[in-house]
Amino acid sequence: MCYDWKLAFVLPNLNLRDSIESDSFALVSPNDERLLRIKQECKPSNILLTKFLNQFGRSVTPCAIIFKGSQPTIDRITNFRNVVAISAIIKGWGWSIFRGQCLEAIFSDYFDLYPITPANDGQHLIIHTPAQLGYDEADNFSGQISPLIVYPVNNAAVLDEELLNLLLRFFKKNPKQKSWKARAIFRSLEMAYQASAIIYDNPFSESDVGSRIGLWVSAFETITHPGRGSQVGVNDVIGLLGAYNFSDRKLKQELYKYRGNKVNFVQKIYGQLYDSRNAFFHGNPIRNVHRRPLNRNKGSFLTIVPMLYRIALMIQLGKIGIIRPQRGLSRRFLNIADDMDFEKVLLKYLEYLYS
Repeated sequence: MCYDWKLAFVLPNLNLRDSIESDSFALVSPNDERLLRIKQECKPSNILLTKFLNQFGRSVTPCAIIFKGSQPTIDRITNFRNVVAISAIIKGWGWSIFRGQCLEAIFSDYFDLYPITPANDGQHLIIHTPAQLGYDEADNFSGQISPLIVYPVNNAAVLDEELLNLLLRFFKKNPKQKSWKARAIFRSLEMAYQASAIIYDNPFSESDVGSRIGLWVSAFETITHPGRGSQVGVNDVIGLLGAYNFSDRKLKQELYKYRGNKVNFVQKIYGQLYDSRNAFFHGNPIRNVHRRPLNRNKGSFLTIVPMLYRIALMIQLGKIGIIRPQRGLSRRFLNIADDMDFEKVLLKYLEYLYS
């Protein structure tokens, strides 16, 4: 008889130091006591958790998503994974901008669910993908991590705690069927996850950058979409981003123009992102303005766009009542500190573009 916590998926590319909880779900680090118990109780789970190597034969100990109670749907598992992944990707890119070097997990590939899972018979493993359906002996399993992430230990996932707390509250409400805005947030997170994948489909090709830009635009349009019978356009997203209340004058002031309208820094970046998507996806000529924010000779849209996406998430979560706690002097100071840290990242990027 297996332990009451069960293994849903292993994440062999991920280095996570602390476990993340959400009621009957948890994304756990390899040394979590529940995972150790699962290894003892369930043979296929033990094999999945102990038989991974990197491409040079070194042992890799996976993180895992575990659950208790009834078997969750794959949608529910994916939504939980996306909540955690996007919080980490945003924080990782923020640190990368601020420090000028990348030490965190900044791509969604770190959070990919391994497509082989334990069978219910306690002896076999199941392979279930759009390409193949299989069933094999657990003893024969030998796993390898993504060849794009040979040393996952070098890049630990660091979480945007404020955003993660809001998204976990949203996830726990399980609002997917209750409102359009809630469904739109989950759908948008899925697009953002795809947009955050490592660029290596056509190795180092400009078209791969364009495809990721297109997915990011879709993530913004999805989260902004007002509902059935309506359409969303670039001005709707720019309006959403303009609703964010910046403290710093450089971020607040409408110092730029987009399509004849005055806009602030983040609105201008999104407008250019949208135009870049159109150029890449419609086969138009690709110019520097489609490659570089503010048409400078440095920087990348894919570096700064997760910061813009944080803004969109915070605003839309607020519209469905998911906001940061406001009571108490210490809590208000924490909120102010979080806002200031976020603005410092945007200002650092702006400074970098003009340096």
